[in-house]
Amino acid sequence: MGKKFVIHNGVKMSADWPDKIAAAQTLTHYTIGGQRIARIHFGDDDPRWGQKPCLDCGVLKGQLHVPDCEYEKCPGCGEKRAGGCFCDTEELREPGEEPIAPPSQSVAGRRVHRFFTGLCWLIIIVILLAFLRAILMLVGI
Repeated sequence: MGKKFVIHNGVKMSADWPDKIAAAQTLTHYTIGGQRIARIHFGDDDPRWGQKPCLDCGVLKGQLHVPDCEYEKCPGCGEKRAGGCFCDTEELREPGEEPIAPPSQSVAGRRVHRFFTGLCWLIIIVILLAFLRAILMLVGI
C-alpha cells in the first residue's frame, strides 16, 4: 500500500509530518558548545520568508522549523543551515555521533575576518577607480 498524504497548512505532506511539526514546537532551544540558544522562528530571520509555508518542512510564519529543515538558520552562528555549519548542535547529532571539534577560529573571529576581507576589497576597488579616473583625465576623456 502507498504512503498516506494529508493537507496540512495548505501543503500536501506525509501523514506523519504534522506530528513532526507539532514536536518541533516543543524543541525551543539548541545546545551548541554546551550553551542553550533559542531557535529562530520561521519568518524571523528574513522578512521575505513567511508569506507561505516553509518550502521544506511546511511550518507557518512564527513556528519553529522541523529539525534538519534546509531553511532553518543556525542560532549559534546565524549562517547556513542549522546542522550544516561548524556549530556542534547536540540535538542534530546522529545517535552515537561524537561531538565535532570546534573550528580553529571562533564565530566572532570569522566575522571580523570577513569584515576586513570585505573592507580590503572595497579599498582595492576605490584605488582602481581613482587610477582609472586619472588615466581618463590624462587621455582627455
